[in-house]
Amino acid sequence: MSISALTNAPTADFAARLRGTMAQEHLSVRQLAAATGISAASIRRYMRGTEPRGRHLIALTDALRMDPHVLMGTPDALLSEFAQEASHDTEPNWSTSRIQDYLRCPALYWFRHVAPSEKEPASPEAALGHAVHRAIEVLYQGAPLAQAAQQIPLDLAAELEGARPPLNGDEEPPDPEALAEEGRAMLALYAREVAARVNPVAVEQRVEVRAGDATMTVVVDVIGADGMVRDTKTTKRKPSAGDLDSNLQATALSMAYRELLGEPERGIAFDYLIRRGPDRHGPRPPEYLELTTARNGTDYDRFKRIVEGVMQAAARGNFYPNPVNKFGCRGCAFRERCNEIFV
Repeated sequence: MSISALTNAPTADFAARLRGTMAQEHLSVRQLAAATGISAASIRRYMRGTEPRGRHLIALTDALRMDPHVLMGTPDALLSEFAQEASHDTEPNWSTSRIQDYLRCPALYWFRHVAPSEKEPASPEAALGHAVHRAIEVLYQGAPLAQAAQQIPLDLAAELEGARPPLNGDEEPPDPEALAEEGRAMLALYAREVAARVNPVAVEQRVEVRAGDATMTVVVDVIGADGMVRDTKTTKRKPSAGDLDSNLQATALSMAYRELLGEPERGIAFDYLIRRGPDRHGPRPPEYLELTTARNGTDYDRFKRIVEGVMQAAARGNFYPNPVNKFGCRGCAFRERCNEIFV
């Protein structure tokens, strides 16, 4: 496959059927994710038209109590192929975020990916990041900036529906209007600094790659016609170039590009939209920072060793709290439950 052959056209009919059924069953994104075991991010992609495969298709049709033919609108042979794939696919749906969860704290991994009854409420920071990502995708679909910006408060409202309460007395409850204004400022900054100079050939491209014995699902934010892989980050902390030296996501993005196109990428670019708190004069606009990196065979070997190590540790049930990391326990949504379980 070449860059010119890449397409990312959603299937509108499927997306409409999925959204309509969710509305009829009064299911939110998070509720459907909980019922199926599929990530909320994947559910959103399916609601925009990306067609599910394998176990995701079976899980969706079971949760929605639908005939797969009705949901997909596809020939019997294709559905049979999906069903066969699902029946033989018993591997966990590994991703870089899942690997990073374990490396950060094995107890956090247990809460997010093992414990069936432990559901993590949304954080305002994550809600803002998802809303900005969605608006950027709409922007790349050809919508004017003002139209893409209209999506932000809608997505925020859905995301914040189950937002977690403040974890300590110093935190304020999320302000949807303030977050929406911040999101619109981030989108405008992205449009000016990135979208204006990038010619995308794929947006939100899903790629399956092999890392040792694991199948990894990698979602690439943007592939440019210049051969650059781009990923958008919303953050409160200004990163440094050193942060990318051992960044697992950068390696996964490089592997995904090469799996998809059969050739090396020209580089991996991280587009940081940096949130800045208000000063004595009021709200401050976000900052933009681009950091680039590259990957080679040594990085791929390291990535595979880490993935295999995490898989083996998780399979053995090695789960324990790890407060000695750069994040600590202070902002963890599972902090109280962790103290009850891991004693």
